[in-house]
Amino acid sequence: MKKIFLVFLILSTYTISAHVITGTVTDDELESLPSVNIYVDGTSYSASTDLNGLYTMVLSEGTHRVTFSFIGYTPEVKTVTLKTGETQNINIKLKSESIYTDEVVVVGYGVQRRREITGSIESIDGKEIGNIPVPSFEAALQGQAAGVQVSTGSGLAGSG
Repeated sequence: MKKIFLVFLILSTYTISAHVITGTVTDDELESLPSVNIYVDGTSYSASTDLNGLYTMVLSEGTHRVTFSFIGYTPEVKTVTLKTGETQNINIKLKSESIYTDEVVVVGYGVQRRREITGSIESIDGKEIGNIPVPSFEAALQGQAAGVQVSTGSGLAGSG
């Protein structure tokens, strides 16, 4: 009986001293975002949101930089200071940073080892095309590699 009481006492002390952040992650239109990555800089603490955009993290006491990131959205960084036994509700709204491009079609035929290829291979480095002043990604690819053709349709029926 004494052992059970001691275990209960230790667990209740831990529960009282827990430091928790919780909240919801949404987008610009207040739609919940599932599977948002949440991590604390400089530690191994990490979590992700559930299907409703909800998260909960138990952290140590002190000040933490918490980063919320999701593909297609600008990461949000919050500085959180937790005191003994404190629970903070931090709701995050991520801003969309979508890149709109026309349809991209990639055609490939099988898998070959590099030494078995009889044709030519050309690589385009993102750094090379990143500094070209063009209105779109497709226009930056034009003329960068032999055999690359970029065609942009006007959106009208039959325009290609």
